[in-house]
Amino acid sequence: MRVKGGLGAILVIAEENKCNYNIREWKAAVVDGEKIKADTWYRLENGEFVEVEE
Repeated sequence: MRVKGGLGAILVIAEENKCNYNIREWKAAVVDGEKIKADTWYRLENGEFVEVEE
Protein backbone atom coordinates (compact mmCIF):
# COMPACT_ATOMS: atom_id res chain seq x y z
CA MET A 1 0.00 0.00 0.00
CA ARG A 2 1.19 3.54 -0.68
CA VAL A 3 -0.06 7.09 -0.16
CA LYS A 4 0.65 10.60 -1.42
CA GLY A 5 -0.90 14.05 -1.12
CA GLY A 6 -0.45 17.75 -1.75
CA LEU A 7 1.06 20.32 0.58
CA GLY A 8 -0.97 20.49 3.81
CA ALA A 9 -2.62 17.09 3.29
CA ILE A 10 -2.76 14.53 6.09
CA LEU A 11 -1.48 11.11 5.06
CA VAL A 12 -2.68 8.03 6.95
CA ILE A 13 -1.54 4.51 6.16
CA ALA A 14 -2.21 1.19 7.89
CA GLU A 15 -0.71 -2.28 7.54
CA GLU A 16 -2.89 -5.32 8.27
CA ASN A 17 -2.00 -8.76 9.56
CA LYS A 18 -2.47 -11.24 6.72
CA CYS A 19 -3.99 -13.94 8.94
CA ASN A 20 -6.83 -11.93 10.54
CA TYR A 21 -6.78 -8.46 8.89
CA ASN A 22 -6.34 -6.65 12.22
CA ILE A 23 -4.28 -3.48 11.96
CA ARG A 24 -0.65 -4.34 12.69
CA GLU A 25 0.70 -0.78 12.57
CA TRP A 26 -0.36 2.64 11.31
CA LYS A 27 1.05 6.14 10.95
CA ALA A 28 -0.22 9.62 10.11
CA ALA A 29 1.73 12.69 8.99
CA VAL A 30 1.14 16.13 7.50
CA VAL A 31 2.69 16.89 4.11
CA ASP A 32 4.95 19.79 5.11
CA GLY A 33 7.13 19.92 1.98
CA GLU A 34 10.29 19.17 3.98
CA LYS A 35 10.13 15.92 5.94
CA ILE A 36 7.13 14.63 3.97
CA LYS A 37 7.21 15.91 0.38
CA ALA A 38 4.15 16.90 -1.67
CA ASP A 39 3.02 14.63 -4.52
CA THR A 40 5.49 11.90 -3.52
CA TRP A 41 4.54 8.27 -2.91
CA TYR A 42 5.23 6.81 0.55
CA ARG A 43 4.83 3.38 2.10
CA LEU A 44 5.11 2.23 5.71
CA GLU A 45 8.33 0.42 6.64
CA ASN A 46 9.12 -0.43 10.27
CA GLY A 47 6.53 2.13 11.37
CA GLU A 48 8.01 5.01 9.34
CA PHE A 49 7.13 6.68 6.04
CA VAL A 50 9.58 5.65 3.30
CA GLU A 51 9.64 7.32 -0.12
CA VAL A 52 8.96 4.93 -3.03
CA GLU A 53 9.12 5.10 -6.81
CA GLU A 54 5.96 5.47 -8.89
